[in-house]
Amino acid sequence: MPGAITPARTRNRSKTPTAHRNSPAAINPNPPSDSHARKVAEEKVKATYEVAKEKCDDQKGDAKAACVKQAKADEAQGKADIKAMKKKTM
Repeated sequence: MPGAITPARTRNRSKTPTAHRNSPAAINPNPPSDSHARKVAEEKVKATYEVAKEKCDDQKGDAKAACVKQAKADEAQGKADIKAMKKKTM
């Protein structure tokens, strides 16, 4: 078939040196800034807390109280990790 891609055609497409396929430079040549990474982490913590709180609404009594307490503890730990991230970059 004319124009069909054969193994011989695809094997040596480029002779220019490139980063290894699995290297960080090949995956993302411009990594996100530290402030952007912190903002993303803050949003993840907030979303995780909201989901955990919604799951706690299905429970009753002591189980609900324990669930809410654990959700708040996880949120506090996430915020502490973000705060440590800020201090590390300064």
